[in-house]
Amino acid sequence: MRIRDYAGLSDVGSVRENNEDRWFGDPAAGLFVVADGLGGHAAGEVASQRAVEQVPRLLASRRQSLATRQESQAARTLNAVLRAVNRTIWQEAQSNTAYRGMGTTVAFVLVMDETAIVVSVGDCRVYLQRAGTLHLLTHDHSLAQYLLDNQMMAADDPRLSFARRQLLQHLGMATPPLPWMRKLTLAGGDRFLLCSDGLTDMVPDEGIAAVLRREPRVQAACAELVDLAKLAGGRDNVTVVLVDFEV
Repeated sequence: MRIRDYAGLSDVGSVRENNEDRWFGDPAAGLFVVADGLGGHAAGEVASQRAVEQVPRLLASRRQSLATRQESQAARTLNAVLRAVNRTIWQEAQSNTAYRGMGTTVAFVLVMDETAIVVSVGDCRVYLQRAGTLHLLTHDHSLAQYLLDNQMMAADDPRLSFARRQLLQHLGMATPPLPWMRKLTLAGGDRFLLCSDGLTDMVPDEGIAAVLRREPRVQAACAELVDLAKLAGGRDNVTVVLVDFEV
């Protein structure tokens, strides 16, 4: 499936002074990445930068084998890539007191012919817009999602806003991460949205879907989504990447 167009945009938001988000896009490699350095931790921007540097580098040498392997084998390869990035970030944090405690969430899409592999660790998200309908493909590694999954808290419980900030998985942990992965077959006209939680905490899925339906231009849609997050308060850095496929 051929990529028609893509764009990305990252903004510091309306409250914070430093942008700890990073993104990467390479249509030739079929790889798109969003990383969100952990807010409130030291050197979050360093951790997110390591993610957008290391994930493309490590996947480049494995792309051919990923295209031919069975799904279970591909999952093991992707797990190994993320363990390596996790170890790099954790070791750098241990060796430099200025970086102690740093970490990052990450989500990426790897496009290979007619399929795409979607991977996430933390609460960066990947959505698929298909035939005008928006589908969430990833599953947040947050306390809020855990409580919802186990029916321990209702979706309208005000305490969820605090629980959303409590991450259960990220890169930079002492233990290897447990990524969320899925593989899907692409269709003509598909559109991927990758984003940090600076968007999804501020703008509901219905608002995101409305923008994507009415704005066919990827750069303009990215700008409108960032503006919506900032108008809603912009409490965090906001990063969005859109990838459109030919019909």
